[in-house]
Amino acid sequence: MDFLFFISVIAVISIIAFIFFRIRSLSKRLNLIKETGIHFKQCTITDRLVMLKQLDELRKNFSDWTILVIADRYKWSPFLVTCIPKLFFKISGLDNEIVIWKEVLKFIPTEIIYKIKSNICGGEVVKISTSNDGAKKFEEIATILEFDRLNTPYPSYNSLFGVINQTMLYKEHELSLYGNLKKVLLLQKGREEILKPLGIFNGISNY
Repeated sequence: MDFLFFISVIAVISIIAFIFFRIRSLSKRLNLIKETGIHFKQCTITDRLVMLKQLDELRKNFSDWTILVIADRYKWSPFLVTCIPKLFFKISGLDNEIVIWKEVLKFIPTEIIYKIKSNICGGEVVKISTSNDGAKKFEEIATILEFDRLNTPYPSYNSLFGVINQTMLYKEHELSLYGNLKKVLLLQKGREEILKPLGIFNGISNY
């Protein structure tokens, strides 16, 4: 009887200790999320490459989705959102639900059907659902824009779109050589949508 009582006491103590350390761990994680969110929200960006590196360090502690949640919760600026290490990924466990930077939508053919499930970070990022073919098309465009987004050193929101515009101009030229006018027009339309809000699109195709 004494032995069973002793075992029961040990079991209860173990459970209490487990719950205590889980709560403590969760509390530390929530504090880290808060400190991280506020720290980056208050940052004055003077060097984009430094900011990109600092945000990439977050991936050691947080998933790509969690980083977006932090950015959304603390209302990071659009420019700071463009420094997040990954803005194209599939939602774990959900078929063809993907997270993308909003600019990708501007280069997607009209025949590709998709549904916006939610807006994140004030609409700078969106979660969508689409078909298998649609997901491949989104990935094709997102890969190009993600490269430009993460390899633009200029500390300016507008300059990022200038780099994307130049990349798509090269793509237009490449496609025009193969006579693919449909895709050329699609890229031109996407460039127009990106640059018009900035007041720097001339409305004329170079090819």
